[in-house]
Amino acid sequence: MDNCIISVVSGGHTTEILRLMESLSQSYIPRHYVMADTDQMSEDKIRSLEASIQDSTAGQKFTIHRIPRSREVRQSWSSSLLTTLYSLIYSVPLVFKLRPDLYGQQRKALFTGYHRT
Repeated sequence: MDNCIISVVSGGHTTEILRLMESLSQSYIPRHYVMADTDQMSEDKIRSLEASIQDSTAGQKFTIHRIPRSREVRQSWSSSLLTTLYSLIYSVPLVFKLRPDLYGQQRKALFTGYHRT
């Protein structure tokens, strides 16, 4: 089984990435969803999706990790440098800890994936 990290962003992009996750092989377990600490709607969508695809006897095969949002809507670009660095302090150690075989993110109609062999 392959360890999988999915980067989730708020808005319509969450729905797009979750559609992709529905079709992803169940061999990608556990699934680790990483999202901004202020994004409750995405967490609700993830829990709903995972409840629909999981075997009720198999137990939970996903986790949700929260990191500080790197940039808020309407935040100035100059101040976003500091908040992005703050977010990196949380996200980089998480990647090293989880050591994913697959990393996926959805950004503006583009799915980026990386598979470690």
